[in-house]
Amino acid sequence: MKDTSTEAYIANIKEGKTSLQAVQVFNCIRNNPPLTRLEISEKTGIPINAVCGRVNELLHAHLIVEGDKKLQRTGRQAYTLKAVA
Repeated sequence: MKDTSTEAYIANIKEGKTSLQAVQVFNCIRNNPPLTRLEISEKTGIPINAVCGRVNELLHAHLIVEGDKKLQRTGRQAYTLKAVA
């Protein structure tokens, strides 16, 4: 992640422009890569529908990227997520 992206993201958090859920999802991804959306939901306790929305926000902000596919406990494949280096 570029320094300017990190600084802008931190500024948005301080200004209240970024939701607490987005911060929780980002921190979970950054501290536990690679994770699927379902795993993020399970780790954070945030409902899966909210996780998907926050992941989309973070993807569009270029703060995270999709990685390889991973077999989930549901038996289905899902993309993993990781913070941009």
